Amino acid sequence: MATEDWRSVEVNPSQRMLRVRNAAFGCVITGTEKSRSGYGNGDCLYIDFRHWVFALADGSERHPRASRDILKRLKASLARHGSPSNADEWRRMINREVYAGQRFQHRTTFSCAALRREGMGLRCVVSHGGDSSVMVIDATDGSVVFRTGRDMCFAGRSPEIIHVSELCLPAGGCRVVIASDGFDDLYQYCIRHSLLPQLSAMAREWPIERIGDELAAVILHHAGRFEHDDIGFAIFDPHACTSAAPVSIVIGGTTPAEEQRFRELSGTSCEDMWLPESSWSGRIAELEGIGILPSYS
Repeated sequence: MATEDWRSVEVNPSQRMLRVRNAAFGCVITGTEKSRSGYGNGDCLYIDFRHWVFALADGSERHPRASRDILKRLKASLARHGSPSNADEWRRMINREVYAGQRFQHRTTFSCAALRREGMGLRCVVSHGGDSSVMVIDATDGSVVFRTGRDMCFAGRSPEIIHVSELCLPAGGCRVVIASDGFDDLYQYCIRHSLLPQLSAMAREWPIERIGDELAAVILHHAGRFEHDDIGFAIFDPHACTSAAPVSIVIGGTTPAEEQRFRELSGTSCEDMWLPESSWSGRIAELEGIGILPSYS
């Protein structure tokens, strides 16, 4: 595919959000108590459009960088070996190169959805440990065709990941959702106040960029009206996002100092803009300083 045919990947630094129009949206939002107390954000996203891998980790308040550490090890492993081809290979790679390096006190969840082509369709390998979640919604009728459960296989506490499964994605279209438990706080608030419809209805009826816009509007206009934990959330159309520019990005897992710089940036409305990947190279230091780590490899 020619470079000019790629879908542009954009980030909004002042909101720590990512989007690919009509294909993907992701965000990391700091919890209300964490913001008041000046803590880091323990939720972290890794979005890799080169290897078609989408992952989330949720670290503890004491060690928020634990989530970034585990996702950076995943990124490094993919850079060395490429994406594994099936569920068994994914399990071996995660246990040997991702879970194995996590220290006991650096507990974190780990949820990952990896795509691969099979003929004219797509398959997805889901790897999951802890109380974050991965869900697949059929876009034709809004039904949930796959959902992870909660377990105690947190990285750092469990010697290996157990739940790794492979599924054939609906040919008629679907949406894959990855979320930390903090997203439940936001979503339940939205439902109680009739701000948004059911997630299944949004996935069926709305383009992905509208879902992102509506969630951003709720967070912006209702900030301080409800308590929530750190929020890590991503939703993507598997068939559309495979044509995104082959870049990767890690967002979150921040230190208190990075959070302070982010709060200073988010208070300046002039920085509330979407930056395409073509402009990242000139702002690497600024992006990394607030917990956004882009990569072209």
